Amino acid sequence: MAVILIGCVALLFVGPREPSYHGGSLTDWLYSTIALTEFSDDPEHPVGERGRAIRAFGTNALPKMVSMVGSSDGKIKNKLIELVNGQKIIHAHIRTAKEKHGFALIAFATLGTNAAPAAPELIKLTKHSDAEVRFFALWSLDYLHVGEDVWLSVLKDCLQDPSAKVHKKATGIILGEYPEKAEQLGVYQLFPELKPQTTNSPPQTAVK
Repeated sequence: MAVILIGCVALLFVGPREPSYHGGSLTDWLYSTIALTEFSDDPEHPVGERGRAIRAFGTNALPKMVSMVGSSDGKIKNKLIELVNGQKIIHAHIRTAKEKHGFALIAFATLGTNAAPAAPELIKLTKHSDAEVRFFALWSLDYLHVGEDVWLSVLKDCLQDPSAKVHKKATGIILGEYPEKAEQLGVYQLFPELKPQTTNSPPQTAVK
């Protein structure tokens, strides 16, 4: 049993080689148990040592960050993760795809436009078969401020996504960043209830 578990752990820990900062890898810093007080009012923007570490990694961390966004746990992998995380023989915790997505988002939010070189790969991930990957790829892209034409094209495609989570995220971004283009992109055709109400009442004449 122990041999099987060791094999499972080795298999699940395989991933892109990571740069180091003060003796820790990117995931070491992201997964570290730093007090929540090291986060600002917006939990996606870490401050303190964790934030400094992410910014120090810079673009060297992008391959790992993209890999984390693209993580998808199938049924077999989920079973292996449950097996390893649920046993007490080996002290190990395998991060789920859901955890990786969240930590990658923290990193992209911290680097912001400095993570722009990752845009092409993230755009590819908005077409991934896993809806959660598509959702977090879109969310991560929102921090990069890619060119308007490219961004609007991605948002328009995501509006048609079969996942409610994805097309609602795209809708929110469009209404927040490009409200004047909502009609053109088809937001109100898909969600007529979101269209601002207009009044046909004639203008009132001031009483003298």
